Amino acid sequence: MKIISKNSVYKKSTITDGVYLNLEIHDINTYYNRFNNSLVLLFGVFQNIDDELIKVENIELIINEENQRTGYVVLPDTENTGDTNMPIEEYFLEHGNLDDVIILDYGVPSVELAKTFFNGGTFENPEIQPSNELAKIWLLNTVNFDGKPIVENFNFE
Repeated sequence: MKIISKNSVYKKSTITDGVYLNLEIHDINTYYNRFNNSLVLLFGVFQNIDDELIKVENIELIINEENQRTGYVVLPDTENTGDTNMPIEEYFLEHGNLDDVIILDYGVPSVELAKTFFNGGTFENPEIQPSNELAKIWLLNTVNFDGKPIVENFNFE
């Protein structure tokens, strides 16, 4: 998986952190801990200078039963009956997109659902890839870099 900066120059929010060129986020490692039923995604933030990747920092995303919460969308009010909320996963499975809704909360999926969000991560295919648009939207809005969701400054390549 490769997520690239929207701008070629990125200035971190604190003075001591500096300026970075051509930032990219790559998956480094993914593992499932069967003893505590958790899924861990480890990402690396790299500077790409003349096709050489220089690590800036790691980002760890942990999905477990303790931090699981349902994300919600507001459905469009087509019959003037008032807005209705619906779980984000349920809406996505029914409609295949999130185009006509307002997302209230991206939530954190269950470990079982999160395992379906990605392909790869095996010896034969070590790079993980999001399996659908919901996985991409969820990652961009829940993975943080420099104290902000990466969707503010990064896109999938």
